[in-house]
Amino acid sequence: MFAWGIEISYSYVTRGKLRYIKTRRKSYFPQILIFLFLILLFISLFFYLERTRTTQLDKYFKVINQLILRSTQLGRDFNLMRKRVPELSQIEVKKHFLLLSERGEDIFRQGEKIKPPTTLRIAHAYLVISFKLRAQGLKKYQPALLDALTGKDLNLVRRQIDLALKNLSLSDLAYSYFLLETQKAIKNLKRKPPIVQSNFLIDENYEKETLFPYLKGLKGLREGKEIHGIAIVSLSTKPRKIGYSPEKKAYTLPRADILMATVEVINQGNVAEKKIKVVATLRTENQEEQKRKEIIPLLKPKEKKAVTFSNLLPSTSPGIVNRLTIKAEPVPQEKILTNNTKIFRFVME
Repeated sequence: MFAWGIEISYSYVTRGKLRYIKTRRKSYFPQILIFLFLILLFISLFFYLERTRTTQLDKYFKVINQLILRSTQLGRDFNLMRKRVPELSQIEVKKHFLLLSERGEDIFRQGEKIKPPTTLRIAHAYLVISFKLRAQGLKKYQPALLDALTGKDLNLVRRQIDLALKNLSLSDLAYSYFLLETQKAIKNLKRKPPIVQSNFLIDENYEKETLFPYLKGLKGLREGKEIHGIAIVSLSTKPRKIGYSPEKKAYTLPRADILMATVEVINQGNVAEKKIKVVATLRTENQEEQKRKEIIPLLKPKEKKAVTFSNLLPSTSPGIVNRLTIKAEPVPQEKILTNNTKIFRFVME
């Protein structure tokens, strides 16, 4: 039978004869088993710790990636809202930027509560700093913007906004340090966790931004007075008019079964108007009244938009006068309504 060990034999001579006393086998098998057990235990412990570490990293990055994505989306919303300021009332500006500020503060607070793995403590500190700078920048930006809208000194407002944008720009720098430290911490991992990219000031550097043109572009709102007013400035038809009858007080159009009418609507106020209803009504003596409605989703201050009604059915009977009325429904707080309507009388020949 095979066994791990050492066989020991000894002999002696007595009365001229060589005698063997005993053969004894010393076995190392138990020690070898213990040694192998310790090796397996060490390997198992190593893989357990490695798996635990990987699990901790996966959980950590899953949580922070969600926060980073929220912060990136917040930056997109902020950049979009800055462009939309001229379209909004002061109440809307305050509301939207206050919500942005609250979202930034919530992201910072949640990031601050996260306990990172030991190897990512430095990296996580940079991430929290980035979130904090974004929250502070948003908090400073909103009151400065309202100061601009209420007619405060533009030099003072520019400095306030410049400081807010500086915080937001520095938040991107802090985030780059977070990425750098994270790469150092995970460089030896075989399976590296995904890390989300993030920039707050999209395609824009606050140091290169000229704030005065932006602030002066808000001058229509700077006095704190909102002016609401829309008007129809032109009307054209297809087929086009070919004459005018003073007797019937009506234009003459070539005979056609379908009439297309286009009006241009302008926003004469300093506040963007939304969901403007434009209604066309065609009346004749020998046909039922026809009504068509179109909606302008958004009309910025001083902006013009064309509205076309393409399915009107005029009377083609000789001498019958068609009366087309196109009206832009008044917007809230509009005072002058005389220019909201165009009337076009015509006959088909």
